Amino acid sequence: MYIAQINISKMSAHSEIALNKFVHDNDLSGVAIQETGIWSPTQLMFPSMKIFCKNPPSTDSPLKGVALALHDKLEPEQIETLKDDSIDALWCQIKINGKRIIVGSVYTPPTSNKTEGMKSLLSHIKAVKDYKNKYHFNSIIIYGDYNARNHDWGDHAVNERGKLLAKFIEEEEMTLCSPFDLTFVCVSGGSVIDIVLAEGPIVSKLGTQWIDKETELFTGAPIRGHLPVIQAIDMITPINQVTKKSFNWAAANWEDWSKHIETALTNCVSKSPLPNYDGEKTWVELLDIIQEANRKYIPLKTISIHSKPFWTPNLTLLAKELMLYRSVYTKRSTPANKVSFDNCKKLLREEIIKEKNNWIKIRTESLNVKDTTLFWRKYKRIFGIN
Repeated sequence: MYIAQINISKMSAHSEIALNKFVHDNDLSGVAIQETGIWSPTQLMFPSMKIFCKNPPSTDSPLKGVALALHDKLEPEQIETLKDDSIDALWCQIKINGKRIIVGSVYTPPTSNKTEGMKSLLSHIKAVKDYKNKYHFNSIIIYGDYNARNHDWGDHAVNERGKLLAKFIEEEEMTLCSPFDLTFVCVSGGSVIDIVLAEGPIVSKLGTQWIDKETELFTGAPIRGHLPVIQAIDMITPINQVTKKSFNWAAANWEDWSKHIETALTNCVSKSPLPNYDGEKTWVELLDIIQEANRKYIPLKTISIHSKPFWTPNLTLLAKELMLYRSVYTKRSTPANKVSFDNCKKLLREEIIKEKNNWIKIRTESLNVKDTTLFWRKYKRIFGIN
C-alpha cells in the first residue's frame, strides 16, 4: 500500500480538488497533511477514507493545523488521549494484519534560530512512544514537516532543529526515512524537511520513498512550496526466512531401511495367502511400510536460503556483516550508511557467484556429455535457471 505526506500550505478549494485526484490516481491508503489551516473537509473529499483534522483555534494562531486521511480498511480511530492543544500533532491508530499501529501527522514551524517548538514536539513524541509501549501497540509511524535540516537525511545544510532531531533519533533508536531529495523547493534552492520517523516491526515493511514533482497541489511549488512524498509499505510479503525439512539421503541407514521393509512386507503377505491375496491392499500397505522406514532410518535436514552446496564460512561471515550494515542503515538512513550497506551487499553477491562457479567447475570438469546434461537438469530444478 502507499501513504503520502504533504504540507499543503493552507487548504483551499483548488488544493482540495487536486489532492482528491492525487489520492485517486496514486491509489493511496492514507495521507498525512500539514499546515491545513482551519479546514472543514467536504463530503466528497477522499471517498472510502476517514478524515481526522486538528485545526488551529484561530487564523492568527501560531499553530497551523494537521490532518490524517486513512482508508476505511485500516479501521482508523483517533487517539484522543494523545491530544495536546499546544502542538501541531494528530494521532490515530490503524490495524494492519491485525496489528495496532500508531500513525501521526506533525508540524513544527520554521521559526528563525529558535528550537523551542522542536523541543516541545520531540518531548511530545517521546510521550507518544511511552504510550505505545504501555498499551502494547505494534509500531509507530510519524509523518511530519519538521523544518529540520541535516546532512543525515540528504539536506545540504544543517540547522539547530536538525541537530536536535538527529540526536533524538539516535537516542530513541528510531528509524528515519527520507527521499534524499528536495521536499521543499523555492527559486533559490530548497531543503529536505518532510521526513518519516518509525519504530517497531513496521520498520521492516517500509519501502521506497519518492517525490511527485509533476502534480499541482497548489502548495506554491515550484516557486515556493512543498512537494508530495509517497512511501510504499509492504503489507503482503512476510519477512520470514524460507525453511523446510527434507530427507538427508546421504546420511540414511540403508541396511536397516532394507531389512525393515523386507520383514514388514513378508509379514504383510503372509497374512493374505493365495487365493485370498488382495494386490491393491498390499500396495497401500507397502507404501505405508516404506514411509515408516523413511521416518526411522533416513534423518531430516533443514533447507534454508543458505543451505547451498557451494556455501563457505567466508560467505557466512559476509552474510552476518550484511545483516549488521542493514541494521545500522535501518536505524540511521544516512548516505554514508547506505553506501556501506550497498557495498557489502555487492561484495556478498560477487562472492556467491564466484563460489558457485568454482563449485560448478569442480563438479563438472570430470563429467562426460551425458552426465553433464543430467547435472544441469538437476541444478536448474534445485536452484533455478540463474
